[in-house]
Amino acid sequence: MIRGIWAGDCRNLSIQALFPSMYNAERQKGSITRGMLFAPKQKGTPLQINSTLLQQARKERWAIWSLREGLETLSHALREKLVENGVEILTDSRVERLEFDTAEQVVRA
Repeated sequence: MIRGIWAGDCRNLSIQALFPSMYNAERQKGSITRGMLFAPKQKGTPLQINSTLLQQARKERWAIWSLREGLETLSHALREKLVENGVEILTDSRVERLEFDTAEQVVRA
């Protein structure tokens, strides 16, 4: 089972874009299973995330993650925090181009 959240039309999303290691495994060994079983082990430091919530999830072996009041609470909290910090959020506005000013880290639409 695969779960997650991706942006875009699900009919246009590809396994190559979403799961490059699975795509490469299938291309190199003829099947995803063989490719994953016999792939050379990748060296490097795995991503280390350590939070109280993650520790609880591991301890209780959570299988499904959600937000108590639904996923929209994430976008609402993000909007609230941005507005508190002086960010103007425009809705119902057409974006024709974006300009990035990395010196000031400002995005103009």
